[in-house]
Amino acid sequence: MEKMANPKIPIPTFNSNSNNVGVKKAMVQLRDYTKHPVDGTKIFVIEDDIRTFHVNTRIEHGIYEGLVVHWELQIPDKYPFVPARGKIADGFHFTREHHEHVFEREGLCTDYLSNFEYMHKNASAYGGWTPSGTLVQLMIAMKEFFAEPDMQLPNSVVQEAFQRNANFRCQKCSGSINDIYLNSQQEGSEKSDNGPEKSESSRVDNDDVQRRTRAGQELICPVIMRSPLDNSNVLIGLPVALTRVQRKPEIANTCDRIRQLRFIEMQLFPEFLSFEAYMQSLAIEGANYDNLDLARLRSPMGNWYTHLILIYLNRQHYDRAEVYLKTLLTVISCGSDGTQRADYHPSMFVKIYPALMNKIIVSLLRCEAHESEMLLTAFANLLRTYRHACARYPEVRRINDQHVVEFCRSLERRHKIWTNDLGELLFKMAALNTNAYPKCTMNNPLVKMAFMKEFFARQVHWVHKYWSSPERGMACTDNFSAFFYKPSITIDECCEFLRQFSEGCQVSLKVMLFNLECLSVLMTPDFEERLDRNYGLLEVDQLQRFREAVIAIKNLDKLSVFFQRANYPIQNFSQALQLVKTAYEDAKNSGYWYENNRVVTAPGYNPSENRFYRIT
Repeated sequence: MEKMANPKIPIPTFNSNSNNVGVKKAMVQLRDYTKHPVDGTKIFVIEDDIRTFHVNTRIEHGIYEGLVVHWELQIPDKYPFVPARGKIADGFHFTREHHEHVFEREGLCTDYLSNFEYMHKNASAYGGWTPSGTLVQLMIAMKEFFAEPDMQLPNSVVQEAFQRNANFRCQKCSGSINDIYLNSQQEGSEKSDNGPEKSESSRVDNDDVQRRTRAGQELICPVIMRSPLDNSNVLIGLPVALTRVQRKPEIANTCDRIRQLRFIEMQLFPEFLSFEAYMQSLAIEGANYDNLDLARLRSPMGNWYTHLILIYLNRQHYDRAEVYLKTLLTVISCGSDGTQRADYHPSMFVKIYPALMNKIIVSLLRCEAHESEMLLTAFANLLRTYRHACARYPEVRRINDQHVVEFCRSLERRHKIWTNDLGELLFKMAALNTNAYPKCTMNNPLVKMAFMKEFFARQVHWVHKYWSSPERGMACTDNFSAFFYKPSITIDECCEFLRQFSEGCQVSLKVMLFNLECLSVLMTPDFEERLDRNYGLLEVDQLQRFREAVIAIKNLDKLSVFFQRANYPIQNFSQALQLVKTAYEDAKNSGYWYENNRVVTAPGYNPSENRFYRIT
């Protein structure tokens, strides 16, 4: 067994005593704001207090339309990992009487500021302040904040706010309500002289330059604003959220134990984040690099995560990420015992990566179109990393291939006790050494038939639940299995039965098609070459093909369409009915389906020991 050494990786720390780290970051953002200011705002620097900015914000809609609010912004040491504080500037008359979330002592209550910790700590994804936030983003958000007082106000109170502040001038920053950036003032500054237009012949038309430019824009950490393409010291990955799972007290590093963990309690978020930003967030929370206490961190897109799973990207990038990656695998596999009572084991790769890829597939069902492309990119990078691990570590390769070969050659190992999830099995097949096992792929009709038989057998439980549920929309005087024992069946009855069967397991059918489609789009002979050539991003034709598939799969409503997209040779309703009937028998024999409150099984299955025995 490969024993895990103590991590020897450079771990960034956030030193709050260093020379005004947060202020320096804010000053960089202020320069960016000055180049491209937000219309209807202006930021003032207090000369004798570098931690404090004053801001003018012009309200552009609502009952306060036209009012300019003068307020104060205080930059903390841990900015931007911790949001700034805000309050109405001294002397400006705008109180709780004018706005529900403006307080004299506590300041402004919004999830973009830190005055009320519960606000930004409980902010939802795509909302509130995140470590990638900027002063430009804050200015835009605060315009909306002031425009919505969130209370019914008499006209006299509104007019008072205008009248009391009509001639306001701040004693600290000397700013007045007339100091504001407007579009008309920026027209001249936005014009740039880039010299004479280059002739067509002098323009560089190089595919690699275009690919690198695209990657430089997308493969970047929004927090530190650096990319591994420009700085090889930058490690990039995807945020994941772990949920604490109670494990058995004994931690045994065996393939069988890790294989039989039912599922991984982890969610991946499809956005790029650097290891440096992750470690700085951990340092602010007082957590160690393994984050065993599962401190919740805020991602650039506002998701709450606990760990970072680094991607392959290239060999140098993976080499630098390797030790931390193995540490992460132990934490995921063994929970709070990981890295303390359990060492890394190669089977952790085989358990976690396919499971995580499968969770991405499930996410595709409920995501928007733009999210699906980033999810596919995340999926491709996880698959690239997993295939590299199988090629690099002989023991990972052996375990991965063993799982696939067992399913293909052993009836007992097809049972869900051993092959927990068929989607995960597909991803293991995608990393299989096909030179050693050429017949253990979905290209083999016998393997595909065995796979589909097992898949449909696992749907019987869900179909039976649907059959007896109110959502079926008809009197439940019959049951699912009774249909197979009718003395005669008409074509219409058969078609209606298959339609309802499809309805009962529609989610599983769609997830399986997403599994197959991802591999169909990605698993070309030049998969690694294309991904490496594009610096970890997918090519446009791959994204377009997948975009079309997402629309088609989400609209799936017929079992025949499933067979067609899955490229499974079911030609008519009679063959489809026979497949379902076989699935019903297989489900009983495998103990997947409970009938009359007891497990219906074939000889050889012992539910008390939770194993399937070979009949000799």
